[in-house]
Amino acid sequence: MSTFRHVTKAPAWRKLAAMLLRLLAPAVLVLAISSAPALDLDVKDVFMKLPASCFDEWPGEDPKLIKDPSNRKTLINTPGEKVEEVGRRMLVWKVEADTKNGFIKIDSGGDGEGAIFTMALWNCKDGTKLAGVAIEQWTNVANDTNHISFWKVEGDKLTEVTKDILPDLALTSFYSDKRHDLVKKAQKDDFRWWWHLPQKGTTIDLTAPAIELIEEYEPLANPDHAYEGRWDGKKFTWVKVKPKTVE
Repeated sequence: MSTFRHVTKAPAWRKLAAMLLRLLAPAVLVLAISSAPALDLDVKDVFMKLPASCFDEWPGEDPKLIKDPSNRKTLINTPGEKVEEVGRRMLVWKVEADTKNGFIKIDSGGDGEGAIFTMALWNCKDGTKLAGVAIEQWTNVANDTNHISFWKVEGDKLTEVTKDILPDLALTSFYSDKRHDLVKKAQKDDFRWWWHLPQKGTTIDLTAPAIELIEEYEPLANPDHAYEGRWDGKKFTWVKVKPKTVE
């Protein structure tokens, strides 16, 4: 007894679809990989990826220590009670890492002088981030900012954009014309204004140097003007405002 199997021939369109699927599968895979979300770094991640040049103004006998990303990784992840022990060789005594607000503060401490490192992270409308880094030096003479830089963060890549961010200001911008002779002398003595990167909010405050204990410069301790950098998701707009006390 013969057995016959009835085979239904697949329509031509199905064969074409199968062939196209085999041809397009690699391209679909590549597209899926390339369209995957960019690596979203938090403030700790960016801190560890900062170029060594961001720490050129950090005090200490061996600045190479804090320039080493592996040392920074250890430092930023150390519990508060152990920071002094871990950070001693890097001249770091206190660390504050606020990942929720995108802010880091590192304090060198010191008797009569020291430095404070601050870093803030802004979200950009195009999906990238902007990192700002400042190092403030303080002594019995003045508080001012010795280093300021800005970095565009795209996935895992940092690109310096400092020149695009800096406002067109000089130390004279913070004082009235009648005080310019004294201000110009302060400029020659390397006094710089003071950057305050925000822990909360997005606005940068710029104030004149906090000057103390030098009779010649005490009149400059009360500036006539201050400035705000107001962030809109794409750029900062620099606005002259009345001076205010910034903690």
